[in-house]
Amino acid sequence: EADVLAATVAYAPAIELIDSRITDWKIGLADTISDNASSAGFVLGKQRVAPADIDITAIDAVLTRNGEVVAEGRSDAVLGDPVIAVAWLARKVATFGVRLKAGDIVLPGSCTRAIDARPGDDFHAEFTGLGSVRLRFA
Repeated sequence: EADVLAATVAYAPAIELIDSRITDWKIGLADTISDNASSAGFVLGKQRVAPADIDITAIDAVLTRNGEVVAEGRSDAVLGDPVIAVAWLARKVATFGVRLKAGDIVLPGSCTRAIDARPGDDFHAEFTGLGSVRLRFA
């Protein structure tokens, strides 16, 4: 975890896009792996916060869809500390000969549940002390 913190330049607000090919989210471990963890992409907000300037375990998150709150969470929902998740990832991919590199963007995991998106939906995520990010679906 100390290595992750030392190598981290900044934290940024983000919305992760997921798109599973598994019907009705009846998804198991093998499905998750074969579906690339349902990863479709991400959107980063403009703000950047240095690790020394924020407690990464105490960031409250509020997600709205079309102005209505649809999910709330807190960063410590990610293994108690998102840094632990990134350290685990670094160790795991190292067993395959892969290393995280300077400049890599790493999303440690979501602190809210997944929300369905429909055409025309406007999402806004606000993270206490970290900033916000917005995403609109055409």
